[in-house]
Amino acid sequence: MRRFLSVASVLLVLLGIGWLLFPESMLGRWAVATDDVGIFLARRYGAVLLGLGAILWYGRASGPSPARSAILGGAAFGAAAIAAVSLAGAVTVTVGKGVWLSFVIEAVLAPAFLYFLLTSPSEASAGPAGVGSGSGSGR
Repeated sequence: MRRFLSVASVLLVLLGIGWLLFPESMLGRWAVATDDVGIFLARRYGAVLLGLGAILWYGRASGPSPARSAILGGAAFGAAAIAAVSLAGAVTVTVGKGVWLSFVIEAVLAPAFLYFLLTSPSEASAGPAGVGSGSGSGR
């Protein structure tokens, strides 16, 4: 899981940098207008991707815990939701063909996050109460 989260983190950071620093190019791939509002929204999206990439990077080595489950579950939900939006944009031809690459990446990430959420050891199997879970005395 650590390797997957590392790769996903780097991918999201690279995409975030692209959207933040080169919004016209990123929007152009999707045949979206590059007016001031579009550029502003693209940069906001880039900032969100950078934040999610940082969460994955810093959480990649965390042991079984509610926090790790939240990271994986939130990432799965977010990737599935954005994949659905990308698919809708592609099918309705609201955006250009460039969105298909984004859809494929999102559609691969969503079930991968879900897989690790469902198959990683639970907090209960991580060892004695309080060991590595940050719960202190276990109360």
